[in-house]
Amino acid sequence: MAVTKNLLVRAGADFSAITTQSKKASASMKSMGSAAAAAGSMMRKAFGALGIAVSLRAIVSAAKDAAEAFRTQTEAETKLAAVMKNTMNASAAEVKSIKELCSAQQDLGVIGDEVQLAGAQQLAVYTKQTASLKKLIPAMNDLVAQQYGFEASQESAASMAKILGKAMTGQTASLAKLGFQFTDAQKKILQYGTEEERAATLADIVNAHVGGMNAALANTPTGRMQQLKNTLGDIKESFGQAVTTISTAFLPLLNRVASMLASIAALANRVAQAIANVFGKKLSTTTATVATGAGSASEALDDMEESAQNAGSAAKAAARSVLGFDILNKLSDNSSASSGSGTDTAADTGS
Repeated sequence: MAVTKNLLVRAGADFSAITTQSKKASASMKSMGSAAAAAGSMMRKAFGALGIAVSLRAIVSAAKDAAEAFRTQTEAETKLAAVMKNTMNASAAEVKSIKELCSAQQDLGVIGDEVQLAGAQQLAVYTKQTASLKKLIPAMNDLVAQQYGFEASQESAASMAKILGKAMTGQTASLAKLGFQFTDAQKKILQYGTEEERAATLADIVNAHVGGMNAALANTPTGRMQQLKNTLGDIKESFGQAVTTISTAFLPLLNRVASMLASIAALANRVAQAIANVFGKKLSTTTATVATGAGSASEALDDMEESAQNAGSAAKAAARSVLGFDILNKLSDNSSASSGSGTDTAADTGS
C-alpha cells in the first residue's frame, strides 16, 4: 500500500482534502453522539429522582415502543384526514373536531381513541358531512363495546363501522344479523332519507339496543383498568412523538452519509483505475482521475460535516424542549440537590 500511495502522490493525487474533511466529519459525529447520550442521561436521572433504576437498554426498548405507538396514532389520524378530505372536503378544523370527539369518548368509555379513529375513517367513506360522523361515532363505540368489549381493536372498530356505513346506504342485512330490529319507517328513512336523517335514525336504532354500553363497561373494575391503560397509551404516544422528533433531526445526516458513501464508492473505482494507470505508465490520466475523485469525496464529506452539526444541534434542542425534558431535568436537579450523588448511582445501576 505504501508503494502504491507513493506512486499516486508522485502522479499528482492530493489526499489532504479527504483527510481534513474526514477528521471534521468524525468530530461532528462524536458531537452528535454526545447530544443523544445527553438526552438519555437526562432521562435516567429523571427516573432516578423517582427512585427508579433504569438501564440504557430499557430506555431504548421503551423508546421503540413509544415510537411505534405514536406511529400507529399518526397513521390513523392521517388516514382519517385523507378520507374526510376526499369524501366531504373537510377542513383541518373539522378533522380536528373529530379527533377531539374521539378523545372525549375515550375519557368516558373503554374504546381507545386510536381504535375510534380507525372506525371513523371507515364511516367517513359512507358520509359526506362532518355532523354525520359526530352523530355516528358514539353509536359506533357502543356497538364496538358490545361486540368486542375490552378487546376492541382498530380492525374490530373498522368492521363495525363498515356495517353501520352500509346501513347508511339502506343495506341493513348485516346489522340485522347482529340482532338489531327496524321499523318500516326507519327502513324507509335509511333508504331514501337525507344524510342527516339517516345518521340520526341509525344512531337511534343502535342506541335503542346497545346505547351506553361503552360508558357502562368503563364503570367496572376491568373498565377502569382499561381507561388507565388508554391514558398510559396517550402518554406513550407523547413520548413517541419526542423520540420521533429527535430521530427526524438525524435524517439530513443519514441522507448525507448515503451521498458520501456513493461518492466514496465512485472514488474507489477512480483510484483503482488510477492504480492501473500508474502501473500502465498513463500518469497524465491518473492525475486527473484521482484529483477529480478526491474532490468529489471531499465535497461529500464537507456536506456530511455540515449536516452532522445541524442534526446535533437539533437533537440537543429537542432533548431539552420536546415533551417537558426541561421539567424532567429540573426534577433530576432538585433530586440531586436533596440527595447528593445517590440519584445518579441508582439510575446508573441498571445500565
